[in-house]
Amino acid sequence: MQRRNMKRILLVILLITVMLSCENSRELTIPNKDLSYKDGIVQYKGKAYTGKINMKKLNDKEQYEQGFMNIKNGHLEGVTELKNEMIGTYFKFNVKKGKLDGEYILEHPKIGDLKMLFEDGQLKKLSGKLPNNINEDLTIDKDGNVNGTFEQDGQKLEFKNGLVDEDGLKVKMYIDKETGQKMITEVYQDDKTVSKGEAIILFSIKDFETAMLPSVAVK
Repeated sequence: MQRRNMKRILLVILLITVMLSCENSRELTIPNKDLSYKDGIVQYKGKAYTGKINMKKLNDKEQYEQGFMNIKNGHLEGVTELKNEMIGTYFKFNVKKGKLDGEYILEHPKIGDLKMLFEDGQLKKLSGKLPNNINEDLTIDKDGNVNGTFEQDGQKLEFKNGLVDEDGLKVKMYIDKETGQKMITEVYQDDKTVSKGEAIILFSIKDFETAMLPSVAVK
């Protein structure tokens, strides 16, 4: 009797596992009438969606991205890879527990070609080509300071602990701690501030979702 009950319990556990596995491995392709974007999440038949979404070009006039997104409970989780042939963009990144993790590749005609490495949401490496003949090969330490080479028009700056000091000219470059999304550059001449600028180089997962997830509602 006990063996029979144990077999029933194991069978139930197996069935539940298979059902959950099927649910998590769901794969859909847009346009799909049952997919929607509501209350900030991707929904399938009115419930938070978990699975892969393939995005395919419908015709030569379509401008939304082609590729795929992985979704968990209505949010980005896992690898996303999208391209837009009409405007020449491509990006690929991985989300782990709601944070960027691993390699992030970005190609954009106005931004440039960049490769970044993230660990638990923190930017660790940044390299690539930017407009205005700029080349970067940088690492970022735990305090947000930049280390490595910044080159423009053949002129190189070698950063160490976020600082370059040459003949009284100092340049500081670091990631803004408050947002974690801005690269700050400060220039000093004889310890007097000459200029200070900032550039948004990173976007939050929320920004990504706001920009991309509504596209699943294409009918």
